[in-house]
Amino acid sequence: MQNYWQNESMNWDKSSLLIHMGPSVQAITNYFYIQEMGKFITNKGYYTERENLLSHLILYTTAGKGLLRYKEEEYSLTAGDVFFIDCRNYQYYTRKENKWDFYFVHFSGKQVEGYYQEYIRENLSPVTHTNGSYISEILRFLIENQNNLILENELWNSKYITDILTELISIRITRIQNITPEIIQTAKKYLETHYFSKITLEKMAEELAVSKSYLTKNFKRYYSYSPMDYLQQFRLNQSKTFLRYTDLSIEAISEKIGFYNSTHYIDQFKRKEGTTPGKYRRLWS
Repeated sequence: MQNYWQNESMNWDKSSLLIHMGPSVQAITNYFYIQEMGKFITNKGYYTERENLLSHLILYTTAGKGLLRYKEEEYSLTAGDVFFIDCRNYQYYTRKENKWDFYFVHFSGKQVEGYYQEYIRENLSPVTHTNGSYISEILRFLIENQNNLILENELWNSKYITDILTELISIRITRIQNITPEIIQTAKKYLETHYFSKITLEKMAEELAVSKSYLTKNFKRYYSYSPMDYLQQFRLNQSKTFLRYTDLSIEAISEKIGFYNSTHYIDQFKRKEGTTPGKYRRLWS
C-alpha cells in the first residue's frame, strides 16, 4: 500500500460543519462505520486533493457547481448530484463557480468494496443524479444527530449508510433496465419461459437472430450474469419451490427444471447453496 497524501484549502464558511468519528471495535468489526462527515459551504479557492486514503466517500451537492477529477476523468457536479468513490484512488474536487455547498460522509466497513464494485460495474461514472431522492435527507439527518457517542448510534449509522448505498445502486439498476435493448429483454424472457428445455447459447442466439458474442456481452452488461449462468441460477431457484412444496423426487425435480442429470443438479445446487437439495428440503419441512 502506497503512502497516503492530501492537499487541501480549508476555504469554507464558518457555518460549515466537520465531525470526526471514533468508531468502536464492534462497529469496525460488524458494521459500516463513519470516519468523518460534514456539511461544507465553500468559499472561493476551496479544493481537496488526495490519494491512498483507506476510506470511501459519498458527497452530495446541495447547491451551486463543483468539479470532480477521478480515475483520469472529469465530472461536473450540480445540485442533486452524488458521487461515490474509493479514496485509495486519486481524487480532486473543487468549487467550479461562485457557489458550491455539499454534504459528505467518509466511511468504511468490510462489505463496502462489494457495494462499490456493484455501483461502478461496467465502468459507470462515479456520479449519479438523484432526481429528488431522499439521500440528501439521510445525510442531513446523520450530520445533525451525532451528539451522542453511543453504540446504538453506530448501529443506526450503519443502517443509514446501507440505505444510501442501496438507493444509489437501485437508481442505477433502474436506469440500466430502462435502456436495456429489447432483444436482451427478450433473451431473459426466453430463458425464464423455456428453462425446463435443453437450451444452448448457440440455439438461443439462433432463435433471436443475434451472434453469441453480442448476446453474452450485452446480457452480462445489463443483468450481471452471462445467459447460461442466469439460466442455471433460475433453474436452481425454481427447484427450491418444488423441494419445499411438492413430494417430487430429486430425480423428477432435476428433469422438471431442465438438468436431466440428477447428479449434476445435486452438484450445482450444493456449489451454490452450500448444501444438498435433500438437506435443503428437510431444513424447510
